[in-house]
Amino acid sequence: MLLSRSTIRHVGIVFSLGLFVLPGCANSKNAGKLPVSGTVNFQGQPVIDGTITFLPMTTGNSTSATIHDGLFELFQARGLIPGEYRVEISASKKTGKKIPGMGPDGTVDEIVEAIPEKYNHKSELTVDFVSPQKTPLKFDLTD
Repeated sequence: MLLSRSTIRHVGIVFSLGLFVLPGCANSKNAGKLPVSGTVNFQGQPVIDGTITFLPMTTGNSTSATIHDGLFELFQARGLIPGEYRVEISASKKTGKKIPGMGPDGTVDEIVEAIPEKYNHKSELTVDFVSPQKTPLKFDLTD
């Protein structure tokens, strides 16, 4: 089957337009999102390993970041849209006790939440994320 010049030209135009439209589609999911970073301390010490979660107070998806050595960072792809968020922070710690489990000797280290519930599942922490972030967010938690 032979294609006419007119058909080939139309296919070429449609293909060219697709090249301009598709890159915009790939970035649209990041539209309005901004990077965010900050520090998390508990009782004056950096949280060694944990998680910080931002839950929008209105609509939208929550997003989380790993805390390592008291620092967290969300790049634009996973960043925040300006607005108010409830913040949950959690970290685990070993108690020094062994409990029954799947370890080689039938036990495992007991692990508990290191951060008080008033900062995680019952958190009242909020942040009003403003565009653009001029200083890192800072969370200094106490008992």
